[in-house]
Amino acid sequence: MNTPVNLNRFRKAKNRADKDKRAQDNRVKFGRTKAEKQRDAANEAKRLAKLDGLKRSDRDKQDISLDRRVSENESEDASTEKPQDKSIKSDKDTSL
Repeated sequence: MNTPVNLNRFRKAKNRADKDKRAQDNRVKFGRTKAEKQRDAANEAKRLAKLDGLKRSDRDKQDISLDRRVSENESEDASTEKPQDKSIKSDKDTSL
């Protein structure tokens, strides 16, 4: 008589072979070469460096807000100034 055969061993071997084939197909379909990964990383670093170069520093932000406050105060001062008496002549107006 023949010895009994364990069918689980064959089933598991077939599953492993199918999984390996699927993994190989996915590597071809979705995988990227090392050169592609390095190129993409370099492009991303370049993009981030350019973006950082375009950002305003905290000092610039403070200067802008200060400029806005000064210009707002000047416009408020100009609107609240009283008209001067035109009868008072300055030193420049008096010439002999």
